[in-house]
Amino acid sequence: MSRKQDILDTEWYRQICEGHKAFQLVKNEMIRIAAHIEDYPEFQSAKGGPNFTKMNSLISQWRTHRVGLDNLPEFKYYRVKSLKEFSWSNSNVRIINKSLPNNRYTNEDGECWAYDLLNKISARSLNHIYPELQSSWYTKGKKVNYYAPKTTRRGLGWEKSERARLPVHPTHICDGGSISTSNTVNKDGVVYEGEYKLEINEENPERSILHHFAGVKEKIRVVIHRPLMGAPKTAKIARDGDEFYLCLTIALDPKSIPAAPKNPKNTTGFDFGIKDHIVDDQNNAYNFPKDERLEKKITKLQQKLCLQTQGSNNWKKTKTALNKLHRHQTRIHNDQIHNFTSRVTNEFDGIAYEDYKPSQIVKKTQDDPKLYNKQKQAINRKALAGGIHKIKSQIDYKSQLRGVVAVAVDPAYTTQECSCCGFVNTELSNNLEIREWECPECGAHHSRDQNAAQNIKKAAFG
Repeated sequence: MSRKQDILDTEWYRQICEGHKAFQLVKNEMIRIAAHIEDYPEFQSAKGGPNFTKMNSLISQWRTHRVGLDNLPEFKYYRVKSLKEFSWSNSNVRIINKSLPNNRYTNEDGECWAYDLLNKISARSLNHIYPELQSSWYTKGKKVNYYAPKTTRRGLGWEKSERARLPVHPTHICDGGSISTSNTVNKDGVVYEGEYKLEINEENPERSILHHFAGVKEKIRVVIHRPLMGAPKTAKIARDGDEFYLCLTIALDPKSIPAAPKNPKNTTGFDFGIKDHIVDDQNNAYNFPKDERLEKKITKLQQKLCLQTQGSNNWKKTKTALNKLHRHQTRIHNDQIHNFTSRVTNEFDGIAYEDYKPSQIVKKTQDDPKLYNKQKQAINRKALAGGIHKIKSQIDYKSQLRGVVAVAVDPAYTTQECSCCGFVNTELSNNLEIREWECPECGAHHSRDQNAAQNIKKAAFG
């Protein structure tokens, strides 16, 4: 848009206005049905209330079959039947009569203009309307009265009369959530039918363009940070604070994925824990703590946020700064985990890891009567800080892409059993203070976590 061009004359502004009109149209009709739900039994829930999920089927009926909007019941415009126009220069008062047709979506020629308007908007964008109505219609178990009783002034008092429609705010696209769309890909990985188009600039991938996404006909600039390994299928634009992200699901060619070896030779085993997040069979420890410098800043901002008035401008500024710090902290932590899982899957062709579930550890810690509350908090914070679930999921999908064998092993008795002779030391079951021990059968000296990692490797690969 040039400097002399008015924003009201741009195609982008026209599409925004059409989108808001379409959202408002769908909301108005759903609210009209919900307010008179006794006349529409097909859209009632089991308790007799409105079921907005069933009402969502009306959108495809209006867009695809073009039925339902041109035969609506008679519409009466209660709010304004006549307007009074007063001029200060002229004391005369002119009465302006306001008249509307019975169907508000029909023009003077009897044509329904709402069908063409809804066809210009993506159906996936319109599908985000009914969850908002579902969540806002019932507030703490009380029905929200979208149809407030209209009051008219007669004499010195106010008297209630027929109900009037309250204004409903239009939906904002991707406001704190996400929008998704998809393409259809054949067996060879070629897109033959799609709802969007991604044009990648090979010379400068940071200036790629996304076309026709979610009904938006304007071009969207996309910064691609790494080359795509296949044809893009599902695309989703997600919002995180003041940043937007394009998430793509890729259809990979099965021939491009290397086959996993049947008998891997270069193998390793991982034991997950609380003192050290990961210990391998060579007694190498790996920890993924969160940045303490950022933790102190986050704590100060949280204390500041608690002292401010919720909803004020200073509260919003502090909330934005706090979200930015949380996002920066998460990115640093995820980068450490990605570096570790990428190095491991490139170095070994066989990986065995403990089927560790942090939720069970947290529950076991909470039920322990010997620990104080601060001890429980410290143990749980240490157990959850490592991101064990992320590490397991990344090892799984990266192993499949690189032809590596990844095996999850049941952790039962992996700590108590001697990795050399198989002797079971029952003293280790409920005593975490024992970090090293000697086997009374074979005399081997073991480190607690390393011995568990060796047993995990042995159980998976022999």
